[in-house]
Amino acid sequence: MTSTEPPSTPPRAWRQLLCPLLAAPFPAIIGAVVVQVVAAALSGLQGYAVGTSVNIRTNIRVAATDSGV
Repeated sequence: MTSTEPPSTPPRAWRQLLCPLLAAPFPAIIGAVVVQVVAAALSGLQGYAVGTSVNIRTNIRVAATDSGV
């Protein structure tokens, strides 16, 4: 009696096929996350710098007004 089932692929062959396919997106995902984190950090620094600049200008104006300049 012959079997009509297709021959099964050995587990090792599946592993060799699937591992690269599953691992391929990870560097891109990690790179995208790093880019987002750096962008957020730079955005925060930019906001801090703008806020500090506005505060310094305000303090200069207040000091000039107080001294009568």
